[in-house]
Amino acid sequence: MRIFTPLGRMGDAAEGSHEALERWARTLDAYRAQDWHQAQDLLAPLLAADAKKVLYRLYAERLASLALQAKDPDWDGATRFDSK
Repeated sequence: MRIFTPLGRMGDAAEGSHEALERWARTLDAYRAQDWHQAQDLLAPLLAADAKKVLYRLYAERLASLALQAKDPDWDGATRFDSK
């Protein structure tokens, strides 16, 4: 299931937000392709610019863990929770 967060009208976006969204899209593309190191490289400037953003911190943690694993041809990108 995909979840979207409305950020406002394209013309009303804060300066730099369009570039950040484009970088985030490339980060997700790399993540979904299991290119962990590329995803980490793309995420680093986003995290540096907004270290309080929970989404960036969450993916940084996931990538740190996933980078230690080999590619899995059956990986679907889903997060499986073991506890509440």
